Amino acid sequence: MIAFCDSLETAQEKGYFCNAFVETDLILNKGFPEFQGTLESNTRRYIIDTGCTTNILHSNEEALFAFVSDPSQPPPFLSFNPSKMKSYDSFTVEGKSLGEISFFETQLPENIQGIIGMEFLENTIVFIDFLKKKVYFENIDPSPVNIGEEKE
Repeated sequence: MIAFCDSLETAQEKGYFCNAFVETDLILNKGFPEFQGTLESNTRRYIIDTGCTTNILHSNEEALFAFVSDPSQPPPFLSFNPSKMKSYDSFTVEGKSLGEISFFETQLPENIQGIIGMEFLENTIVFIDFLKKKVYFENIDPSPVNIGEEKE
């Protein structure tokens, strides 16, 4: 879920509970929204991409690619072997875990190190404050909620 609002303060004024958010810097120097996150002690920059259905990591390993027709040519952009998904126990931002995450690995252009797609956004609220250049994350319970019913 992604929230659009003029500021985190406005969201709080409207009744949204924002105290559990993890805050980090929004990086815009490449022209798209990035932030730093950590997997297994490896900090990378990740693009937030609501149009991407999966999470993707940059890799230089040619063995990851399944759709290469000519082995002497580099693999095409964003081709990957679907059986090569890697799961991680914890994805952290500013030292706080946002839960488990899985990535496909492929070669990405423009020094892109990773893409956070809809799989991540299904269980995480993301609030982007462009004025303050901050990104806020909150991991949410993926279990369905029935309006009017209290959770146990």
